[in-house]
Amino acid sequence: MDCYLGVHKRDVYPGSPLAASCRTRVIDIACCYVVIIWPCGIIIGKFTELWHNDKGGNEDAGLLNAGLWIGRLERFLILTFVLLDQYQAIGLLVAAKSIFRFTTDRKVSEYILIGLS
Repeated sequence: MDCYLGVHKRDVYPGSPLAASCRTRVIDIACCYVVIIWPCGIIIGKFTELWHNDKGGNEDAGLLNAGLWIGRLERFLILTFVLLDQYQAIGLLVAAKSIFRFTTDRKVSEYILIGLS
C-alpha cells in the first residue's frame, strides 16, 4: 500500500514523529480490544449477577460458557465495526442475534450465535 490515510510511505522514516504516532495508535487500539474483551465482560457479569442468580432453570441446557464467548465475540466485532465506521454492520449483528434467539433448541442457537459473531 503506497498511501494510507493520506500519508505516503516515502514521508515516514524511522524515528520520525509520524512513525511514532503510528506505533502509538496501534498500541492504543490493542489496549482498547483488551479492555473491551476482558474487563468489560467482568463488569457486565457483576451488573447482571443478580438476574443470573434469580433466573433459575436448567443451566445444562446450553453450551458450556457460550454466553461468555458470545459476549466476547460481539464486543470484539462491535469495536471493530466502530473503528471501521461500519455502523450498519452493528445493526446487522444485533438483528441476526435477535433472529437466532428464537430457535427451539438452545444449544443450536448458541452454536449459531458463536459462529455468527
